[in-house]
Amino acid sequence: MSYSIFEGTMADMTYTQVEEAASKGTIVFFPIAVIEEHGPHMCLGTDVYGSYDVTFKIKQKLNEKGIDSVIVPPFYWGINHLTSAFTGSFTSKESTMKNMLIEIILCLKKWGFNRIIPISGHNDYLHNKVIIEVAKECMSKHNINVHIPLQDNMVKLHGYTGKEDYLLSIESEIEIEEEDYVDIHAGSYETSYMINEYPKLVDQELAKTLKPTEVTEKDFSVLFKGGEVSKKLIPNGYCGNPSKINLSKAKEINDCIVGYITDAIEQLVK
Repeated sequence: MSYSIFEGTMADMTYTQVEEAASKGTIVFFPIAVIEEHGPHMCLGTDVYGSYDVTFKIKQKLNEKGIDSVIVPPFYWGINHLTSAFTGSFTSKESTMKNMLIEIILCLKKWGFNRIIPISGHNDYLHNKVIIEVAKECMSKHNINVHIPLQDNMVKLHGYTGKEDYLLSIESEIEIEEEDYVDIHAGSYETSYMINEYPKLVDQELAKTLKPTEVTEKDFSVLFKGGEVSKKLIPNGYCGNPSKINLSKAKEINDCIVGYITDAIEQLVK
């Protein structure tokens, strides 16, 4: 993959090309992520690169099926609650993020687009809460078809059924290796994934020296309080085992994510 998050997006298109895409009823993908610390071994833009990469791969797979799409340049001023005490974790208010996303989507509507698919590249609860609220409001108040793909466990976490017209519930059938401790941030999977796709943005030698955190699901109530409370639990800015690099497993997981979302969008279009 390129290191430019603009490559293949609207940013590299002319306005006449965007007009033509809109006139054909083309699907619009909207990667939404954050600038956030990812341990001492990875860059702050990890989630942005990830959301862009997944979106680009979905676009390619849909193109093979004869379904055209365009990509909005990635949005990266979302919400960092869990890591907010760390240097480099930019965060915004829920109202700020929500208003900005709606204004961007209203631009798309004005140009003639009416099927928007946000792709979240960040698992923070408040971040995704806002995206869901944006999709819901765009559908109910602005008559814009906005559908956000979320794994069914995330759908339930946010108190939804998955049958809402603004949600694309994706089954959580991705098999992740069993660990004694949870691996949810800048750990084995994210580190391996970034080495696969953006190797120059990972200090691999440093990653191999990092000790695993000992955070379990029982610690979630503390971890998810965010701020200095979370930082005391993960003082080095990662939660998992960055040294356990497994490139093939990371590729397998990423391929599953791309495949599930692609299938869901194909069914939506049909």
